[in-house]
Amino acid sequence: MQPNLLNNNVSPILEALTRPEVLRGILIFFVFVFFIMSVILVFHWHRYGMKARAIVTAEIIFFIGALVFILAAAFSIFLF
Repeated sequence: MQPNLLNNNVSPILEALTRPEVLRGILIFFVFVFFIMSVILVFHWHRYGMKARAIVTAEIIFFIGALVFILAAAFSIFLF
């Protein structure tokens, strides 16, 4: 028997997790964790001897990529 995809009965947990307020909270939590991990990563890049040009290139790629993903997630939540 196939599930009824048109049925509007959604799991209460899934329904609670897909509320915009909850999604915003999850996004804020992940941005905070990402910030902490980024500080540690940049510290290690500078502390343990990558060449200056390589550090700048890696940081630019890392932060532009992260910014794109974070903005995409925030925009998706905003449209949700």
